[in-house]
Amino acid sequence: MKCLFALALLTLSGTVAAQQPTKTFYLDYAFQEIFVNNDVAYIVDRYATAPVNWTDSVFTVAGGDLRQVVQTSRQSQGDTLVRTTQWQANGRLQWQEEKRGKHLHGPQLYYNEAGQLRHRHLYVAGALRSTECVPVAGTSRTCQEVEITLPQYPGGQEGILRYIAERLHYPADALSGRKQGKVLVYFVIDETGQVRNVHVKDSIFPSLSAESIRVVKGLPRFGPGRKAGLPVPVRCAVPVTFNIN
Repeated sequence: MKCLFALALLTLSGTVAAQQPTKTFYLDYAFQEIFVNNDVAYIVDRYATAPVNWTDSVFTVAGGDLRQVVQTSRQSQGDTLVRTTQWQANGRLQWQEEKRGKHLHGPQLYYNEAGQLRHRHLYVAGALRSTECVPVAGTSRTCQEVEITLPQYPGGQEGILRYIAERLHYPADALSGRKQGKVLVYFVIDETGQVRNVHVKDSIFPSLSAESIRVVKGLPRFGPGRKAGLPVPVRCAVPVTFNIN
């Protein structure tokens, strides 16, 4: 799940930068560990069984707990298979999804707060072939596809842009140097609606990035995104543009 908010514009905004990932290769094996703003850690293992066959396992750790494992396997015939397992904050399963390439393929399983299976869907090359709702007690039945709801901000998209515009300041060094352009700020809205892991990938000027990060970090709590009825973290982005007339 991802969300992109519309443009925030400032016509006249301390530096915070995400740590750079490091990687060490050992013949057919690689290890990478990334910490971003002390909120989320990503650990990547690669295991190669042949020159063109490999499996990447990406482990996402939040608050010291394992929250997600994504295994991506490339096979000799060129197919890429992706299996994602997500856990809730209480440690119970949340979902298990499988893809071939960019399309859902195979069984997709979704659980409730207690870790009990509630939805089972079967996809073939992106086409939904069967759906099943599994009640805690009783008989399973056909049901709709899994409902996905994006995070909701008080006041909607206009409220986000108004919040940023009212708090953004143009850094003096950027203004005197006539530095301008668009800063794309990435962040995660977690299961509680809090903004986390705020960062800029491609900085056009250090102080413009730092000011954009500062303001986005202060965004009030969202209504969290939901998938199959449960709150989920959602990756989002908002572009902030600095112009000098």
